[in-house]
Amino acid sequence: MAVTEKCDVFSFGVLTLEILMGSHPGEFISNLHSSLDKEHIQLANVLDPRLPPPTSQKLNDGMDSILNLAISCLRVDPL
Repeated sequence: MAVTEKCDVFSFGVLTLEILMGSHPGEFISNLHSSLDKEHIQLANVLDPRLPPPTSQKLNDGMDSILNLAISCLRVDPL
């Protein structure tokens, strides 16, 4: 457990998910590591329900890209 730049990348992923979800994504992260279907997580299933859904396709695509980036930061294998 050495502290490296990889810790910052993981923290970025956690923080990004926390912003999207509106709460700490602890259980989501645990389920993500055991799930085989990581690439098919829907933004609507993760987005904080207190927020309105994206109103345009461009905004939806941008938020979807952010979600995919955050999930990529949480990979067990950092390579």
